[in-house]
Amino acid sequence: MNDPFEIVKEDVEQALEQSNDMMYDWDRLRKQSSSTKPNSELDYIKQDLYNIFNSVEQDLSDLQSTVDIARQNPQKFGLDSAKLAARQKFIDTSFDKMKTPAQQDSNNSTNHMIIDFAAQQQQQQIILEQQDEHMDSILGTVRNLRGIAGAMNTELDDQAILLDEVDTMVDGTQSRLASARRRVNDFLRKSQGTFPPFNIYL
Repeated sequence: MNDPFEIVKEDVEQALEQSNDMMYDWDRLRKQSSSTKPNSELDYIKQDLYNIFNSVEQDLSDLQSTVDIARQNPQKFGLDSAKLAARQKFIDTSFDKMKTPAQQDSNNSTNHMIIDFAAQQQQQQIILEQQDEHMDSILGTVRNLRGIAGAMNTELDDQAILLDEVDTMVDGTQSRLASARRRVNDFLRKSQGTFPPFNIYL
């Protein structure tokens, strides 16, 4: 069974070698092209370099995690201290290779490429943070709407109970009026021989 570390290590080495070649091409095209005229090939190489650097950085971070885990129980993974040290050295060296262009003279155009790359990474991070804040705002609005809907449902339930109580009161009043009307009519019938007839309207 192939060691996953060695597989990823080989991918990182190939990517770094490819990035060096692309850096050379990017630097050459940058010097040849006019500063005021856009160069599509230059932009294409730049974007490819961004993608390579992002991929290598993620791969190295994953490799570092595996080394940290292996250090806790080397026997479990069949590794001794020498192998762990060699793996750590590869990770550190690879990170240094990515940083080396940034340590060159500030007038070097390759360094501008790295600065550009770092600026884009920072911009992407800002965009992600803004998206997170926007999502939090949306979730807050949804929670508020749920609260309002719950309050409205409670109010509607209260109003339904109140209407039921009013209906009950009206039914009781109508019943009492009907009873009073019957008593008055009974009284009138009994009194027809004594008092002149008249009508009662309720």
